[in-house]
Amino acid sequence: MSSPADHATVAEWAGRVALSERSLSRMLMDEIGMSFGHWRRQLHVILALRRLSAGETVQTVAVDLGYESASSFVTMFRKMVGKPPIRYLVERQTSVPLRSSDPPKPRLSRHTRMAVSRARPSR
Repeated sequence: MSSPADHATVAEWAGRVALSERSLSRMLMDEIGMSFGHWRRQLHVILALRRLSAGETVQTVAVDLGYESASSFVTMFRKMVGKPPIRYLVERQTSVPLRSSDPPKPRLSRHTRMAVSRARPSR
């Protein structure tokens, strides 16, 4: 978790913790209910949402998470969440009205708002 850009495979991680690849894969499935690859992608989505909500750019987040391009990161995000990151954040921000007990929703940065407005199709 401290090095999300680490591209080590399950076999490499198994070697690091002195287990066979198969044992590590079984242990992950038993403990967290998903494969190592799925867990890593889910971690990337969670970390990305935190940073994008704080106003960082998709490009910066993608590079810091170890993706070769923003496009490859957006493709992974869309496969995991069903929407590209900016659309997900915008829809989440405009979806349900807050109750007074809910924590405040993060404000989108000017850069993020501009990217969303450019991404919207013309009417």
